[in-house]
Amino acid sequence: MTVSGKTLTLRVPLDPLFLPAFTSMVEHASRAFGMGNGETLKLVLAAEELFTYLIPLADPGQALDAECSDGVYCVRLSVLLPVQPLRMRAFNLTARWSPDSEPDLEDLGLLLAARSVDHLQISERPPRGMHLLLTKEKAYPEEPVPGSGPDPIPLKSFEVISPDPEEVKVLASHVCRFFPASEVPGIFRFPGKLVDMAACGEYGILAARDKGSGIGGGMAWRSQGSGLVEIFGPYVFHAAERSSVARALLDACVGKHGRTEALGVICRYGTSGVPAEYMESLGSLIRRKTSGTPLPQPVLYRQLKEDPGRWVWSHPRLRGFLEAQYDRLYLGRSIQVVEPAGEQRSPFSVFSTEFDRSHGRVTLRPLWEGADAAENLSRHMDLLQGEDVSQVLFELDTGRARQAELAPVLMDGGFEPRLVIPHGGEGDLVVFQYRKDGAGQ
Repeated sequence: MTVSGKTLTLRVPLDPLFLPAFTSMVEHASRAFGMGNGETLKLVLAAEELFTYLIPLADPGQALDAECSDGVYCVRLSVLLPVQPLRMRAFNLTARWSPDSEPDLEDLGLLLAARSVDHLQISERPPRGMHLLLTKEKAYPEEPVPGSGPDPIPLKSFEVISPDPEEVKVLASHVCRFFPASEVPGIFRFPGKLVDMAACGEYGILAARDKGSGIGGGMAWRSQGSGLVEIFGPYVFHAAERSSVARALLDACVGKHGRTEALGVICRYGTSGVPAEYMESLGSLIRRKTSGTPLPQPVLYRQLKEDPGRWVWSHPRLRGFLEAQYDRLYLGRSIQVVEPAGEQRSPFSVFSTEFDRSHGRVTLRPLWEGADAAENLSRHMDLLQGEDVSQVLFELDTGRARQAELAPVLMDGGFEPRLVIPHGGEGDLVVFQYRKDGAGQ
């Protein structure tokens, strides 16, 4: 075992004798990184089940390479597996098991591992290995019900600053209090988590501050994909100041990213704080008000520098939509059509499922492409019918050829393409929306 900074690495034989060494490393690292007892035990359970599952599949002498690292707001367990393929279906939200089914019992360890963590990423590592990244987030208290606390004081004069941790918590509290949930990402409901995510660089935050009045507004952002910045806000707490403060915050944000490798800025959470001339529309999704009335949800974009152009993958059924979007947005793209040609593929697919309860939204993304994609999508939609969600999205990455092949599965399964997000993944992201949620109405 080696230690570097806030990372522990371990190479351990896939042998039952070494299971305690592996789980002990995960447990002690998690506690050292500040993880609470309950979250630590769940990550240890995931590690134990994964290791136990792999033992009978490994060849004699094969070892597992593991790395446990501190993510400030989370602990990440990175595992390089010498075994492929795994029975991937156990990683899906829809996975179920029966004590009377021998294959289900064999997959139970993977199912328990997937259920014990908050995020899971899967990738191939040539020649035959696989890489799993399991993330367990720390527990944070949620912001009290909006309505408590003093009102912010109107700004007399202000400066745009990078707020300190206490100012970040004040900003988050005011945003939750004075803005509708449709315009606020869930992270603002957990001020301490937002502070830690800013400290580790996953979020950037700006605030408008008057030395005599305190915080009068602010905004946040995070990097996404190959060259995209997603912004949240700007949020300004007094209507009379909304235009001037919002422009100052946006100018400061764009100025910061104009000096980086970022190519564009996107805003998905409402538009009330964004001056009309700052961004253009990529299109819209549909969300439903409590009355059931469909309401367009614009998605805004601003190009920061000249688009370099790129090669993207598309299924023939999606090509016309992509060409129309790229022409409208003046994006140079060379579209390569891809279709299955009888090549061997994994029997099972894996979709990640991200719930955003405060907005009634679920976003599906492909983690692993397999031959059962249509059945897997149908199982997910059956499951989601019983959930309190009004918007189901599916994101495809045009930079990954295997994902492009999923387009007809989605279109035959009730989804329609709504918009393209430039540079949102390895390539661009195509966002599909389930039609029964109001898309196209």
